[in-house]
Amino acid sequence: MQSIYNKEVRLSRPEAADYLDVSIATLARWASQKIGPIYVKVGRHTRYPLSGLDDFLDARTFAGRQHLSGNRQ
Repeated sequence: MQSIYNKEVRLSRPEAADYLDVSIATLARWASQKIGPIYVKVGRHTRYPLSGLDDFLDARTFAGRQHLSGNRQ
């Protein structure tokens, strides 16, 4: 029998801040400015889905400049 509950991991704000390596205050500021990762509010509890944190990081991941073997100087 399948569960009817979504079992995605959701982190508290302190846990999410640790995961992203930012301060709790930074996450709170991003939330108030609506510029940070997605989050869920249930009453006064804020939870960050792990997939949303990963999406946030992926959107800010850039490839370094690659050197082609024939173009090195």
